[in-house]
Amino acid sequence: MKINKSEIKDIENTLLGNKRKKNIFAGFKWIIFKLTSLLFLIFFRCIEILISSIVLCSLGLIVFTLLVIRKLFTGKGVFLKVNIIGLKSRKNVIFYFNCKNYIVKNISLFFYVITNKLSIVGVSIKIYDNVKRVAGDSYLYNNKPGIFNLWYIRQSARVTYEGQFSADWEYVFRSSLIVDLLIMLKSIPAFFYYFDPSMCRPKVNLFDLEFDNLTMVDAINKLEKTIESKEKKKVYFVNPDCLNKIFEDSDYFKVLKNGDYIFPDGIGVNIACKLLKDPLLENINGTDMLPFICDLSIMKSYSIFLLGGKPGIGDRMKCNLQTKYKGLKIVGVQDGYFDKEKENNCVIDRINSSGADILLVAFGAPVQEKWINEYSEFINAQIQMGVGGLFDFFSGKNKRAPKWMREVGIEWIFRIMQEPKRLWKRYVIGNPVFLYRVLKWKFSRYRN
Repeated sequence: MKINKSEIKDIENTLLGNKRKKNIFAGFKWIIFKLTSLLFLIFFRCIEILISSIVLCSLGLIVFTLLVIRKLFTGKGVFLKVNIIGLKSRKNVIFYFNCKNYIVKNISLFFYVITNKLSIVGVSIKIYDNVKRVAGDSYLYNNKPGIFNLWYIRQSARVTYEGQFSADWEYVFRSSLIVDLLIMLKSIPAFFYYFDPSMCRPKVNLFDLEFDNLTMVDAINKLEKTIESKEKKKVYFVNPDCLNKIFEDSDYFKVLKNGDYIFPDGIGVNIACKLLKDPLLENINGTDMLPFICDLSIMKSYSIFLLGGKPGIGDRMKCNLQTKYKGLKIVGVQDGYFDKEKENNCVIDRINSSGADILLVAFGAPVQEKWINEYSEFINAQIQMGVGGLFDFFSGKNKRAPKWMREVGIEWIFRIMQEPKRLWKRYVIGNPVFLYRVLKWKFSRYRN
């Protein structure tokens, strides 16, 4: 079959025409996308300016006026000058209101949203002289710092284990209008929890019980140092429920005071410390600590023994952990349903023969702390830690609350939803009783 030149020309024109149509259509889609993005940015910018103007006109003017009056009488400055890292790593100068209250202090920042130095929601605000740059972080600095940011929320809830840069990267990769709105909503309770970390002391005294006030990294370093130096330490966690129990159980109180490391656990303790004006550095709970312990154990070839929980729970936890943490040595598992009067020696022999460096005891408070305190001298494991309901989470029996609930301090609501019969009294009645006791103890100290 012969095809003449005119037919070939027709085919070429048809193909090229289709290609031109596709190119035109693709270009039209690109223009629509760019225009939509531009309109969205303009709309969002208008919203930012509107919100900032309302805040400055309503609250900013009042604060400014009061601070000017204070300056006339005391000579104390109205503003505090701070150098921060701005967009594209530029050095920006901003002025905070010169006062102690964190919320009031930051009202002046809405002025810099109008001048486009800051955003209402963005990456965290970093002091210019204090930040150490790392390779590959340039993209992070292509985003404006935000008055509301993920790092601030995690600082307020004292769950900053992953670090400031990780929080910023998470925001950058997940950024959207919905994410920004959620960060603003999560910042509302964060205002009530927040306290300046620079005011933290190494120990906090609550109800005459001193506990360690440190970061998760520092806590893990203490555990590592204990094992390396062949020491033996009893490690306990205290949450509001534990601290309520010391009023009913004096023996439990004595056991806690005899512990080597006491770590604060939960948003309730965080709030209590704010009420006492003795803020926490971080919430050091066993559930968040275990992944760090696993990483340390793999790196240093430490071994772990799991003691406690219902039959089968420890085995499931072992399987889950060793699947996730390759090379983790879990050298023994024993459920908590043994006769603690007749079988203690047998269980302790199993722990010692396993050669475990770290013993996790999950009997629930105060049973686990009392057991550790009584038998610690007979156990060879250097770290003997009471971990409460930890095994239920890592075995898969119970789910952990979503991250956003932990960030705003309402993980307890999720736990009640999972186990209402067992936990409603602990949280619904126990938390208010705990805060009442904190306030009562605070004012009794002032009177004395």
